[in-house]
Parts: sequence; C-alpha cells; structure tokens
Amino acid sequence: MDITINKQFKTLFRPLTDEEFDQLEANILQDGIRDPLVLWGDVLIDGHNRYSIAQKHNLKFKTVKLDFKDKTEAEIWIRGNQKGRRNFTRLEQLYNIGKLYELTKNARGGDHRSKGQNDQSKNTAMDLSEKYNVGEKTIRRAADFAKEIDTIGGINSGIKDKLLSGTIRATQKDILNLAKMDYQKKERIIQVLEDFPVFSKAKKQVEIEMSKNGKQQQIIKETKRKPPIIYQMDCVDFINSCKPYALLLTDPPYSTDVKDIDAFVNRWLYPALDKLKPAGTAYICIGAYPQELQAYFNAKIPKHVVLKQVLVWNYKNVPMVKVKGYRQTYCNILFYQGKESSIKIEDPTEGRAVFEDPKPDPRWGTWYHGWQKPMTLAEKFIRHSTQRGDLVIDPFVGTGTFVLAASKLGRIGIGADISMENLKLAESRGCRLVN
Repeated sequence: MDITINKQFKTLFRPLTDEEFDQLEANILQDGIRDPLVLWGDVLIDGHNRYSIAQKHNLKFKTVKLDFKDKTEAEIWIRGNQKGRRNFTRLEQLYNIGKLYELTKNARGGDHRSKGQNDQSKNTAMDLSEKYNVGEKTIRRAADFAKEIDTIGGINSGIKDKLLSGTIRATQKDILNLAKMDYQKKERIIQVLEDFPVFSKAKKQVEIEMSKNGKQQQIIKETKRKPPIIYQMDCVDFINSCKPYALLLTDPPYSTDVKDIDAFVNRWLYPALDKLKPAGTAYICIGAYPQELQAYFNAKIPKHVVLKQVLVWNYKNVPMVKVKGYRQTYCNILFYQGKESSIKIEDPTEGRAVFEDPKPDPRWGTWYHGWQKPMTLAEKFIRHSTQRGDLVIDPFVGTGTFVLAASKLGRIGIGADISMENLKLAESRGCRLVN
C-alpha cells in the first residue's frame, strides 16, 4: 500500500520526546499496532509514529479511510481526534483548542449563529465549550493565545515548540501579554528565551537592556554637541598632560584593588591636586577602610590646597544580608579646595555632608561596573563647584559617569583609564575615545 506523508499534517503537533517514542515503540513491539492508521485517500492523517515504527520493524497494520472536503476539514478532525489521545501540556491543550476554534469558525464563515442539534442555535465558541467542558471566554482566549504562539513560531519555530512543551516556563498570561508588546521588544524577548528559559526572567532581562539603552541614548543626546573626551593613559601621564583645571572629580581604585595603598596614593594624589586651580575643587571617592583613610590623610598635598571635609555617600538600596560586624554601605569622599575656592549650594537639601543618592542598579539599566557612582551625585558636585565651560577631569574615568555628567551640564569633561574594556563602555555611553 502506498501511503503519502503530508508535512502539514505530520507537524501539527510537536514530535514525541525520545522517551515517549521509546515507550510507544516498546508497547507496539509487545502488543502490536492495535489502532488502525487513518487515511484521507492515500494521505496519512493519523498514526505517523505508529507508521514509522511499523516500517522500522516491518510490522503489519490496519488502515481506515475517511473522507473530507478539504484540508481544513481534515485538520479539524485531526485536532479533535488528538485532543484525548496525547499527554498534552496545559499550553498545548490551549493551543489545540484555540486552533480548533479558528478552523471551525472559518469553515462556517465566521462565529455567527448556526443551526445545531435539535434545531437549537449555537455558535462556534458555544459548540467547543460544550464539547470540551470549558467556558466560551476560555475558548476565545485560547484562540488569541494560539495566534500569538503562531506569531512566535514565525519568528523562531524552536521557541514555539519549547513554550508548548514546557521546556521554557511560561503561562497563558505571559503569552497574551507578549501579544501586546511592540514587535522589537517581542522579538528580543524571544531571542533571550534561548538563554533564559523562564519567560519572566527573559522579559525582565530585556526590560533592563532596553532601559539601559534608553538611558544611554538620552545621555548621548544630552552630550552630543560636545561629548567628553577620554584616553587610554596612565593616571599620572594623563594628569601631566592636562592644563590646570577647575574640578578634579574621580573615583580611584580602593585599597582592596591595589597592593600598596600608601605607594599608590603618594604616586598620583600630589600631581593631581597640584594641577588644581587656586579657585578649584576636588572630590575624591575612596573606600570605607581605615587604612585607606590613613593613606590619604598622611599623603603630602600642595600648599595651595586644603582638605576641607570628609563627605559620605551612603547607599541603602542593597540586599539585606547577615554579616559579621557592621556592613559598609557607604564610601568616603575627600573634599579638597584651593585657597581661593568657594562652593555654591542653591538647594539646601544638597548641603548635608551625607549624600543618599541610590546606588546604580542593574534592574534600572543604569549599572555598568561594581563601584560605579550615581550620575546624580556627580551632577551635585559639578553644580556646587563649577560654572559652564569649566574643565572637569577624571584620571580614573572608568565607564565615564563623571565626565558625562560634566558634559551634560555644559562643562568640559576629560578623562583617562588604563582599562580599554571600561573605555569602550564609556564610549558606548556617549564619550569620545581618542587614540
């Protein structure tokens, strides 16, 4: 007997898993092929796995022929017949019901009322509702769900199968929410599901990514006319290349990141403060470690500069974890002034020596590296101590937060770092990297 395999019918449902196929094969080898294969003419419409096993082991089987007016009618029968025969996941059940609704509705020419048994008027949703013992609203939501699953399949057929099989964790609500998103976001979530096989996690990852991109574009827009310039240079070489500046705003490596904190501080601090104008100001962010404070207090500084105060940045938006002793959720900021310097704080709420600007957070799309300081903190210091057009330098520029804040406020931001990885991130945020 010649049997034709139609790809459309064969792929209506996901393939059996290896385990499911092996179990079916074992059952057939033990009991034979008990259920007949169903044909429409010579086209196989039900029993593809049984037929495959029969060919493999040269087994006998029976067939039965059904007649349909077209492929749509055949598919309606296939989906209705498979409803009770497969171990469908919850999402596969919904998808199959949704497809049945659409196929049946289209075959009838719409979801209008038509004659049913005993001359009682019924519509498509009502028919399926009674047949599968679910509400009419559930039927229609299943149809919306099936449409979105097919849209996903058009973007990535593998993701569609994984969603339906449960390999990717998602709910009907997740898929219906995806239908409401713009195409760009939807496409990106589908891509990310390859690496984050939980819908909620993939969605969150994409929202972080899009938020970060949005913030980057905003910063780039604000600094486009005169972007800050950054170089790959040693801090001292960079300082020596600079002309005198109005503001030194920087966040050098902490004692946890250098072998000898005293030698490190003595190498760069004096030349950096020496380039400060007599009316200039410096804010140097340092760690909350006693040995680090001591190293800066003991370091020699130029005669025209004084250490005015030790300010504190206190960040509270960190997870609560149990630690030995007291957890350090702050950093010190050494505030130096030239002897002709003064600061101007117009907002009284910014006049406290303790600042509580939130720490950049990956969930907000504002985080680029571990010790990154908030843009808002940088903007306060720049407003308090400089005027438009003033030169602001950062010899440990990192991912560019401080010089970007300077450029945003109409100052000239220039920085340097030895890490090309950091500089590339700074460049992506709107800085101009000069080789």
